[in-house]
Amino acid sequence: QRAAADAAGALAAYETLLAIGPSLYSSAAERRNAVLVTSFLRAAAAGGALRSAIDMRWRSYEQAVAARDRILGWIERLMQVAGDDEYAALSDMMVALVGLVPPEGEQLPRVGRYTPPATTPAIMIAWRLYADIDRETEIVERNHIRHPSFVPGGRPLEVLVDAAR
Repeated sequence: QRAAADAAGALAAYETLLAIGPSLYSSAAERRNAVLVTSFLRAAAAGGALRSAIDMRWRSYEQAVAARDRILGWIERLMQVAGDDEYAALSDMMVALVGLVPPEGEQLPRVGRYTPPATTPAIMIAWRLYADIDRETEIVERNHIRHPSFVPGGRPLEVLVDAAR
């Protein structure tokens, strides 16, 4: 679990770096330098984000696809200002990312919806859905439930389906 947390933290850090843009500078030389430094930083962050996404232990198919699509967006933006060599390297990164995230052959659970018919304890929902009371915490955390003993009925919950944990 520590490896998954480390990869998730690294991915979040790289995505923060990818969002950095040059500020306003007073001279043209300062602006050019800022653009060059920012481009270099973003390219390095894109490579790190790719490695982190590949190392990540995804909790759901949708989580993996959302992260992949965010990284692809950053790479596409980098490609718009890249030279020929950088463009080819970024293109290779895109191909690798699409091929490896989500991991081929790994059956990741899908996100689905479940609406309890009446106010029900989360532990009962876990038993009803998974026949596993230990998954109560997963339901509570995923849905930000404040009072696990009183999950309101009639409101859809986000739950994992199609695969064992």
